[in-house]
Amino acid sequence: MEVRLKIRRFFTGLWGQVFLWTLLPIMSLLMIFSFVFTNNHQEAMHNLAIEDNTELVRTLAQMLSMQIKYSPSNLSDSTDVFSLDDVPLEQLLEDIHPDISTALVVVDSDGRVLFSDGSLDPGEDILKLSYLPQSHGSNIFVSTTVQGDIIASAPIMDTDWTLILRENGRLFNTQFLQFEEIIPIILMATLGISFMTLYFGLNYIARPVNILKQYTHQIADGEFDAASRSAGGIREIEELRSAINQMAAQLQQDQIALQTYLGAVTGAQEEERARLARELHDDTVQDLIALDHRVQRIQRTIKQNPDDASQHANVLRQMIDKAIRDVRRMCLALRPLYLDELGLVASLETLAHETKATFRLIGSPIRLSSEYETTLYRIVQEALNNAVNHAQAKQIDVEIRFDFESIQMIVRDNGVGFKVQDDFEVLAKHRHFGLLGMHERAQLLKGNLQIHSSPGVGTSILIIMPINAQ
Repeated sequence: MEVRLKIRRFFTGLWGQVFLWTLLPIMSLLMIFSFVFTNNHQEAMHNLAIEDNTELVRTLAQMLSMQIKYSPSNLSDSTDVFSLDDVPLEQLLEDIHPDISTALVVVDSDGRVLFSDGSLDPGEDILKLSYLPQSHGSNIFVSTTVQGDIIASAPIMDTDWTLILRENGRLFNTQFLQFEEIIPIILMATLGISFMTLYFGLNYIARPVNILKQYTHQIADGEFDAASRSAGGIREIEELRSAINQMAAQLQQDQIALQTYLGAVTGAQEEERARLARELHDDTVQDLIALDHRVQRIQRTIKQNPDDASQHANVLRQMIDKAIRDVRRMCLALRPLYLDELGLVASLETLAHETKATFRLIGSPIRLSSEYETTLYRIVQEALNNAVNHAQAKQIDVEIRFDFESIQMIVRDNGVGFKVQDDFEVLAKHRHFGLLGMHERAQLLKGNLQIHSSPGVGTSILIIMPINAQ
């Protein structure tokens, strides 16, 4: 199933489509052309070989006839008077057809072999051929055996002899290649031409498409101007790159608008928290203090049952003291009043002390803008809340480091840990809104928030904020 899926993905991809529509047709056409060309060439050379052997056997027969005619003896009575061994037929044949396997045979009208020589076995089938001349004349007979041998015969004038020349597939076995033998050469040539064509084609399609793919990954990582550089290739790919660049620019504008909106929402939340903190401190706490004073007065005026009244008054005062502490704690949670007065470092140290976490400062602290300090404070506050309420941590460490370019804050705990999800959609799906808020606050100030955790090993949250971003 996996192999079929890979094959399907290949043929539905760019390389597969180019192979089907470019390489395969070119290979098929070249194979057909090579097959037709080879067959036509073989047929033409076969006909040429027949003509060549026809002229050769005629020439040899004439030469042999002249040798007999001008011999000192008369051959009309006996063949023993003239010896064919004295005629250099083999030497003549070797001079005319060097390096070719042939057989030269002279037979009489009764089919008796008078002379036989050559590097090729003449075979018994030549004596049974029906085309052998049975009378004197000038006819020349040519035939091709099933083995591909070419047999040519010519009468020797003034005798009843016939000269037979047999050639062992000269066209197919020696000077010329068989079609089966040149198939690898044809395939190599076909593949070479096809891959050259494919290379120049893919250089303007595949490479630019891969560049566009890299551009999309860079855009997904936040490099919205990645597609502004030309990818090369054909006009359609360049138009696609331009469209991707426009889409990335629009996406960047949308993200800026979203960050602005989140900043406005965060600012409104902080303003509301500051207002509530002021109201609780100026109104509610003051009312509770006045109530405490009134209870004290009641305690002094009650004379009828002083013991019982005093006991109830003490309980009431304890409740009021607790309410005052709770309201003040709520005020600090909503907006630490000393953040504006004492700064980020003092606020974080107080926050760490309240959550029983260790605090460490590295470097020389500097005052930042109110928005910057508030954002950093909220991120650390959320990290501490998660460590206390969810991680079941027994040890929590807060570290803040100042250098020339950035501020680094680390919150570590030895709690239960969790599996980190980098996808914001997954965080929202699992309702990890605290982590989402931390990411959004860090991105709002062009910072980087890294979360390292796994089940059973605790959690480490690193916040890196550039100082020049404020």
